[in-house]
Amino acid sequence: MDIAVNYGAVFGAAVVSFAIGWLWYGPLFGKKWMALRKVDTTTMTGEMPYKLMAGEFVLTLVTAYVLAHFAVLFGATTAPGALELAFWVWVGFYATTLAGAVLWEKMPMELYAITAGRWLVSLLAMALVLAWPW
Repeated sequence: MDIAVNYGAVFGAAVVSFAIGWLWYGPLFGKKWMALRKVDTTTMTGEMPYKLMAGEFVLTLVTAYVLAHFAVLFGATTAPGALELAFWVWVGFYATTLAGAVLWEKMPMELYAITAGRWLVSLLAMALVLAWPW
C-alpha cells in the first residue's frame, strides 16, 4: 500500500501541537497542572527540561505522522473530515487511555480534564494542518 504522507505537513503539525502544549502547560494551566502533579518548580529548571522537551517533540512527531497516515487512509482531506478524524482518534485512544489512569491510578478528574483537553486541542490542530491544501 502506497501512502502519500506530506512530511512537511507532519513537521508543521508537530510544531503546532508542541506550541499548544507549551501554552497549555505554561500560561494557561501550568500552575494548576504542576500543583495537581505535585511538581516542584525548582525541578523545571536547568538542562533536564530541554532534554525532556526534545523527547516530547519526537513523540509529537510520531503522533503527527500516524495521524497523517490515518488521514490518508480515511480520506480526511477537508477541514471537517480532518476534525472528525481527530475527534475519533482522541475519543478512542487518548480520552479512554487517560480515563484508565483516573480509574486505576486515582488521577484527579481535574488533571484528567487538563491533560485530555490538551490532547483534544492538539489533535484537532494537527489534523487541520495535515488537511491543509499544501
